[in-house]
Order: sequence, then C-alpha cells, then structure tokens
Amino acid sequence: MQTINQLFAAANTRASGYRGCGNRLAIVTNGGGPGVFAADHVADLGLQLATLGEDTLRGLNELLPATWSHGNPVDVIGDATPERYTDAVDLCLRDPGVDGVVIILTPQAMTRPLAVAEALADGTPLTREPVVGRL
Repeated sequence: MQTINQLFAAANTRASGYRGCGNRLAIVTNGGGPGVFAADHVADLGLQLATLGEDTLRGLNELLPATWSHGNPVDVIGDATPERYTDAVDLCLRDPGVDGVVIILTPQAMTRPLAVAEALADGTPLTREPVVGRL
C-alpha cells in the first residue's frame, strides 16, 4: 500500500467478507485512458489482465459500438448507457477466464453516472445481485 486511502480501502474490502478466487481481471470503462492506467496498475500489483474468450468477444462485438477497444480493457465508449455497462460486465463475468471485473466510469457530458451506479448495484443479468463489492 502506498497511501492511507489504500489502507482504508483494503480494510474495508477485508471486512466485506469477499474473498477473491483468482487474479485474472477484466476492466470495463467508458474512457480509454483510465482503462490503460488501470491495466498498468493491475500489472504493478502482480495481477493479470484476463484474456477474453471468443464467446465474450463475439458478445461484446454484438453489444458495443464498432469503435470499442476489441480487447481488455473493454472500452464501452463515452456514451455508454447503464444497460451497456451491465451487459458488458455480465459478459465479462460469464467468461471462464475472468476472475473479477474492475469497473471505471468517467463522467462525461453524455453519461449518467448515478444511473450506471444504480444499475450495477442492482446486479447484472447473470448475477442479479450487486456487482459493487464483489472484487
């Protein structure tokens, strides 16, 4: 840990009762830059970026605009709706090569941050339980 905020975040995670089951992470973001920063930090922590499977990539190609990143980090593009976020997270969680998902939302003129957060808190189609706190 490098900061007092990281100390408290780690303590909060430990107190949540969640126990990770692997170190292969997918990153879902609406901003390419923050996704790259997160990917670099994943490597700094000794974790791995998950390699997305063919079924996941096919599903993301059907779901996302043609300009999406076509890999991990999964850039759902700046105008992502709450449904686009939850569907992309769901596809990543279904992938057997993914142990967890880091979700990043950068507020932009066309985003609805609260609606995205509420949709994710309600759960993905796969889980129908809150995504927040699963990592």
